[in-house]
Amino acid sequence: MSAERPNVILITADQFRGDALYSAGNPYIQTPHLDQLGYAGARFSGAFSECPICVAGRLCLMTGKSPWATGVYSNSKVENWSHAFLAEAFGRHGYQTQAVGKLHVTPQRRRIGFDHVLLNEEGRREGKLRLDDYEMYLQEKGLLQQLWAHGMPANGLQSRPATLPEEHISDAWTAREACRFLERRDTTQPFFLYVSFRNPHPPLTPAQVYWDLYRDRPVRAPVRGEWVGRREPSNLAFNRARNNCDLQPEAERLQAIRAYYALITGIDHQIGVLTGELRERGLAHNTAILFTADHGEMLFDHDAAHKSMFYQASARIPMLLSVPEGVRETRPGLVIDRPVMLQDVMPTLLDAAGLPVPEGVEGRSMLPLLQDSGAPWREHAVGCFGRHTYGITDNRFRYIYWLDGGLEQLFDCVNDPDERVDLAEDPKYAVELKAFRARLVDELARREDDNLQGGKLASKEPRPFDERVARRSSGWNVRGLHWPSI
Repeated sequence: MSAERPNVILITADQFRGDALYSAGNPYIQTPHLDQLGYAGARFSGAFSECPICVAGRLCLMTGKSPWATGVYSNSKVENWSHAFLAEAFGRHGYQTQAVGKLHVTPQRRRIGFDHVLLNEEGRREGKLRLDDYEMYLQEKGLLQQLWAHGMPANGLQSRPATLPEEHISDAWTAREACRFLERRDTTQPFFLYVSFRNPHPPLTPAQVYWDLYRDRPVRAPVRGEWVGRREPSNLAFNRARNNCDLQPEAERLQAIRAYYALITGIDHQIGVLTGELRERGLAHNTAILFTADHGEMLFDHDAAHKSMFYQASARIPMLLSVPEGVRETRPGLVIDRPVMLQDVMPTLLDAAGLPVPEGVEGRSMLPLLQDSGAPWREHAVGCFGRHTYGITDNRFRYIYWLDGGLEQLFDCVNDPDERVDLAEDPKYAVELKAFRARLVDELARREDDNLQGGKLASKEPRPFDERVARRSSGWNVRGLHWPSI
């Protein structure tokens, strides 16, 4: 096979909000390299995570399938992998495949079709894994004990500078190893490189230089819907208590947001290192690059933290795509507001390489939208988390259905992007509410979802929770060498 076939790089970050880009209208954050990637190609402004949590979202990404097809709706340990994976599809057609960073699969050393993997498992210990590749690197440098010396929780929103020097931060290691692959690759074959940054997932411990960069900068303050505390799902109340969101002082919240932005700018600069290496090696002209994330981060919006909900902060993700000339002609700086999802990544990248899409893939190639943003496309994106929460959006409205209590929420994504007003209780939007309910019913009927009963959406009593237990069971654990999974 010719070495001039397009190379492909897929870059992901963990827990990266869709609005955490300067090019997405956020004036408080610095993301020059990611912005350039979008300016050179296209930014999909309403990209949607169909299952906004790590394992399930990444499985959609790597298989091109919905949660209903994968059967994974949460951070489950999936031992029986029977799907065709993205890396396998490239490998079958002569591509050299490499992954660097977070995979979050079971068993943890499973390669899911990659020729080679350099792993960063964020301190998770499952089965026989003792140290991942990043930890082995730190051990060789005599720095392993510094990895968690910062004392920040692995699933919390407290923050401070990292205890590791900048060059040893996980994202610097990830970019460096990706560049080493470019040095060591088989130049007679095209390559598929997966670069998976573990940030800005907590702990919120950016390198000192990035902490200092944001130390005195203003940031986007958290938003709070007028429906919070009045007509809210029980899951949101549990999230608030579990993460002590209502107890963190305003100054501490803003500091956490600065640290989150600092981690993102750190990732952005490492992507600059990688794209610079591509240019130095004469590979940039023939390499397709797609950047996205598994899910977002509530970041105190609606007094909540982290992910697993279909609000904008949690379910909206970045999606940037740049392809070589000749693959698809597109004008620079294209912004496409169509409902795309993680399951669309696999067929898009295979299409960019001119490769067939495996049978059973549900996603669609986004490449036709580069030439004509009005090309035929799905009417809406739909997802499910934990078999108890559903989200559906056409990027004009967003409908959320909570099985607990049968609660419906409807938001205007255009005029109310912060979701301050729940239109489900406004009679003027009864038609839209009914239409989106019908859309979800049709989707669940097509997928034979058990939560559709007698043609109607099922409901159950909201799950009770003990606030004291919730506050004690949070992600406040600090990892060491043998910490529980997240």
